[in-house]
Amino acid sequence: MIDHRKWWTVPSALALVVCLAASILTSAAEKSTSRRLAVGVPETFFRNLPPNIAKTLTGPLKQLLEIQTGVSTDLVMGEDHEALARQLKEDQAQVAVMHGFEYAWLRDKYPELKPLLVAVDEGRQLRAYLVTQADRKAKDMNDLAKTSLVLPPLTKQHCRLFLERHCRDVGKTPEELFSETKTAEELGLALDAVAYGKEGATVIDQEALNWYKERRPSRFAKLKVVAESELFPATVVVYREGAVPEAMLKKLHDGLMAAGRSADGKALLTVCRIASFEEVPRDYEQQLVAIRKAYPPPDKSE
Repeated sequence: MIDHRKWWTVPSALALVVCLAASILTSAAEKSTSRRLAVGVPETFFRNLPPNIAKTLTGPLKQLLEIQTGVSTDLVMGEDHEALARQLKEDQAQVAVMHGFEYAWLRDKYPELKPLLVAVDEGRQLRAYLVTQADRKAKDMNDLAKTSLVLPPLTKQHCRLFLERHCRDVGKTPEELFSETKTAEELGLALDAVAYGKEGATVIDQEALNWYKERRPSRFAKLKVVAESELFPATVVVYREGAVPEAMLKKLHDGLMAAGRSADGKALLTVCRIASFEEVPRDYEQQLVAIRKAYPPPDKSE
């Protein structure tokens, strides 16, 4: 049985890499060896990820793709989203997986990058929440200054971005604002510590908040949300326009969409905490514009 407490905070974008493989291998029926397909992944997906888990998630990817699809495939790592975009532009990779906010940062500079599909988790909407004990009088992040912060293991990147930017709004880094920052062994332990006043606050995503409310309603009642993030665009699969044959794009698209229709695909979706792969939302463009305004690209000079 899968221990969801351990797997809960595997970043959804990283989980998408695994499911990308699963979806293709469950739907591929034709063999094609006309060219190699390079799938790009930014190293930011692996931030704070134990090496054994990273190896488990990525090691079999190349082999599975090649065996099940007949397509010679390479997994290409980029230092960050900028490096990955350059690799796509230079044809070192033709398809990539990235956070929606990273794609928002890249679009103006790389208009040839197009979204193929998005990945949606059980929470349906990608948001971050600053949570504290219900009895505390705190009304915003500044009110929690000098209290301790506890984070779940492998906190998702949009939650970290929310935390860093909103601390910056009050002129602090998280380390400066909070008296201490800890990492809990499990999601439930992080929220329990806040609910019972052992720690001052935590930052979690909507899926985690819903899970705690359903599984531990009496403890959930001891919590309150102090701040809620903007809606973050969903994790996205992108391709460089003109770099991938239409037939291959269709195979990727159809394979991802069918991920939940087979036993193998459904099992991996469950492990990865992804509800489904879906068409790019009609308002995705507006979401990208809004998140870029709320969270401007990082200044490399800082």
